[in-house]
Amino acid sequence: MLMNLHKTKWTSGLTLKKFEDVQDENEKTVAKMLKLSKDYNERVIAEEGKTQEELIVESAGKVSGEIGEKEGRREGREERSDDRILLLQQYN
Repeated sequence: MLMNLHKTKWTSGLTLKKFEDVQDENEKTVAKMLKLSKDYNERVIAEEGKTQEELIVESAGKVSGEIGEKEGRREGREERSDDRILLLQQYN
């Protein structure tokens, strides 16, 4: 009996977050996506007139944060899809 004391119930995954919390998370996500898209646009404009050799020399020695960004986008996408599924189940 004591072994089951700290187990989570199967219904714990079906509980919904407060609407205000979800709205705040969505606003933060959209702001982050806007920042990323602006940064990407600036990089594309900066690279526009350069040759391949100039780009290689310019990026030499820099550490790319691309992997971390991709993982962050993937996690955010999974969380949002889970939240949407729960909200749809609530209203149906």
